[in-house]
Amino acid sequence: AVLARRLSPRLGRPAAPARRRCPRSGTPSRSAPLAMDYTSGLNPLVNTFDALHRQLQDYGLKIAALHEAVSRKADLASVESLGSKVALLATGLEDKAEFCEVKQCHDTLQTLTAAVSGKVDFSKFDQWDHRLLSLESFVQARKLEVSKIEAFEKQVNDISFSVKALENHKAEFKEVEQLHADVMHVKSSLGLKADAGCVDKLDVAVRELATACSQKADSGVIETLHSQYRSVNTALAAKAEFGEMNQVKAQLQSLVGGLPTKTYAGELDRLRMQMDELAALRATPSLTSPSVEALQQHLYRLEDAVAKKADRTAVSEFYHQLSASHNLPSHSLPLSASHSVPAGFVPQRLASPPPSRHLSPLGSPTKAPIGGLWQPSMDGGRLRNSLR
Repeated sequence: AVLARRLSPRLGRPAAPARRRCPRSGTPSRSAPLAMDYTSGLNPLVNTFDALHRQLQDYGLKIAALHEAVSRKADLASVESLGSKVALLATGLEDKAEFCEVKQCHDTLQTLTAAVSGKVDFSKFDQWDHRLLSLESFVQARKLEVSKIEAFEKQVNDISFSVKALENHKAEFKEVEQLHADVMHVKSSLGLKADAGCVDKLDVAVRELATACSQKADSGVIETLHSQYRSVNTALAAKAEFGEMNQVKAQLQSLVGGLPTKTYAGELDRLRMQMDELAALRATPSLTSPSVEALQQHLYRLEDAVAKKADRTAVSEFYHQLSASHNLPSHSLPLSASHSVPAGFVPQRLASPPPSRHLSPLGSPTKAPIGGLWQPSMDGGRLRNSLR
């Protein structure tokens, strides 16, 4: 608009009339025909300048539109550079208003239009760059979430391993749970009808079973120890070398380490509670014969389970006896050293007969002697006789 205002006064003015020269005195004047010739020669130039003026006005409108677009989309530095270029262009158009210069102005406007479109493309590039940065931040957040998921997976694996260990531990106490189920069945049978005398006998039997279970270990392990002890004695009788003694020590330590370490403290507490409950049922009437038969069957099961166990203290004494006979170091004993070593335990064990039920001179079953390792501490016939 400024350029149009600057150019309009010069291009829109009509051509100035030719100056008339004052005739000299005494000389004829030729100014009138010369002025007409100049006017007829300048008319085409006026038309040309009018066309140029219209083109300049159009270019001025285009420049104004471009200026508005640049002011909306370009920064201050671009606007200043465009303003300086437009000022230079306006100065050039003020100095020279020829058609070739107008063509150059048109080319410059085309260049400016291309620059503005490039500026618009650069703004789009900024938008895509911003989106790319947001996507990178999103990917980083997802990577952090993946690391957290892997940590949770490790925790789940640890929990599954602990659950498997607990299941194995529970399987080891399956036999104790079976005994507890038998005692609960006995309690349910006694809950119907009970005899005072039978309750007393059952109380004594349960106490004996609890004592036997608290002091028993696996008899198969003891048999393996005795068989290997006999083989070791036979080998030592042939050769008594230091290297073989070390092998014997290693074998004994491995065998003793394989002994079961299972305890029955929890079951003893449960059995004591069961005995207290049985004692509370003494004042009830007599038992029926089916209840007595069912009770006898459960007692037989308990007696068979106890008969399969051996005395853990006897294992400790046997190991002490073996260590004393072969001069093994005392710090390698895996069992408690508080148990005393009987003098003739090993010969007595080797000469003892297999386990059997003993009868008293009166024909009634009695307890097996404590000296034999393979004889149970209680016989099932005693309980059956008491029930009869």
